[in-house]
Amino acid sequence: MSTLLLAASDLMAGERVRSAATHLGIEVRAVAPARLLEALRADVPDILVCDLDQGREPMLADLETARAEDVLPRTVVGYYSHVDAALGDAARAVGCTPVRRGRFWSDLPAYLSPAPPA
Repeated sequence: MSTLLLAASDLMAGERVRSAATHLGIEVRAVAPARLLEALRADVPDILVCDLDQGREPMLADLETARAEDVLPRTVVGYYSHVDAALGDAARAVGCTPVRRGRFWSDLPAYLSPAPPA
């Protein structure tokens, strides 16, 4: 069974991801954005989904550290507000596939696969 780690504090977002993942046979674990690096060091998931708006620069730093320590999963998707293009660019630079929030929610099942759309 594939595992997904969700780094977000929004309960509604968590439930949406958990519901979609369950339908796809994916086990979901959730972690507060501030505990992301610790969670990755403990157990690397198959898929990582991040709320970039909540995590911002500290989350990006954790993703960069995780990549350097080789504990970043191959599939990393981060959703963010469409008005913050700089955040999307910064996420891409640290190995995350940035997706505008509206597109992420409308195409959610596709982003929970090991090879999400570009």
